[in-house]
Amino acid sequence: MRKCTKNKEERKGHSAALNSTIILVPSYHRANKQITYDRLPQSLQQQALVVCSKEEETEHKKRGRSTLVSPYQGQGMAILRQWCLEWAANYPYDKLIMLDDDLTLCVRTQEGRILVSSEWGKAVQWLSTCLESYVHAAWASRSYAWRSRKNHLINCKGIQAVAYRPQRIINLGARFDLEVDPWFFMEDYHMTLQLLEKGYSNIVSLVYRYNCSPFNSSGGVSKFRNNKSMEIVAKTLEKLHPKTVKAIQKSYKQSSRWDVSIKWNQI
Repeated sequence: MRKCTKNKEERKGHSAALNSTIILVPSYHRANKQITYDRLPQSLQQQALVVCSKEEETEHKKRGRSTLVSPYQGQGMAILRQWCLEWAANYPYDKLIMLDDDLTLCVRTQEGRILVSSEWGKAVQWLSTCLESYVHAAWASRSYAWRSRKNHLINCKGIQAVAYRPQRIINLGARFDLEVDPWFFMEDYHMTLQLLEKGYSNIVSLVYRYNCSPFNSSGGVSKFRNNKSMEIVAKTLEKLHPKTVKAIQKSYKQSSRWDVSIKWNQI
């Protein structure tokens, strides 16, 4: 892993004094459709960066987005997220929120309905506040535990919209790319499972949630995802976390694909 160095130019527009929390949005081949960053209010865009390749930097900047160029963008999410974690710790930022680039924010109403929302400020503040007591926190997906009327769950699925205490996680020895190939694309599952297995609980909001693009939409990890790679990744995650993870084939109307079943309550 290349050392993450502090860049004076990066510091100029993104001083850690502005806030101890940084929002990173890894994005690959989606400069023309950057859902997450473009939906953030301006106040949050000031502490958010699209993590992109050098080749895509100009396109993002043309659209008014602040960027962070990573030498690992396009090589796989495991190595890229690990680089982001180390960059944030080295900056230093005390808290890191990592959001997939295709997310829409949702909020559960008092009546139990889950609706698209613009309350990004409150949702991000919830994650940041949780990191005072936890080393990792997350928003649930729109459909996850949707019948529950609890405000949050402890020790459960946290992926795609996750917050971390980067230095503490590095000190614990947890890594997105631990014993996996750089292109491994269940890296967020892998990190959550490592931390839970080390005894560090997470907290996942059932009030603030996210919705994402259809499975395997163009850009992102679709470069690496196919039937064979999905089988390899699912079986690798099972091998790394055999007590809780089971690689399975899920059937759909016109096809089937490899996925994982995880016994979160048995960790």
